[in-house]
Amino acid sequence: NAIMSRAPRNIKTDRMVTWQVLCHSYLFAGMMEGLFSILAFFCVFWANGVNLADLCFPDSRLFFSGSDAPIFRSNGRDYSADEQTKILSVGNS
Repeated sequence: NAIMSRAPRNIKTDRMVTWQVLCHSYLFAGMMEGLFSILAFFCVFWANGVNLADLCFPDSRLFFSGSDAPIFRSNGRDYSADEQTKILSVGNS
């Protein structure tokens, strides 16, 4: 293999991480990863029948646990506290 025949890098002049690598990893790949993570989070709610407008602009408090948790309504469907907790845990994973 050609990689084994090359001499080791010079520690003083050859860098493993350059400004180009940092810019690519944080500005391009990091932004794409963040965008797709948010998209996946919203897709979990959409797949469970929750209107995305209800997540962004709620008219009530959302996603509480316990027996006294308020019922969340979206698209004409009521979500109990257990359903809200289940959907939120899947969305956060």
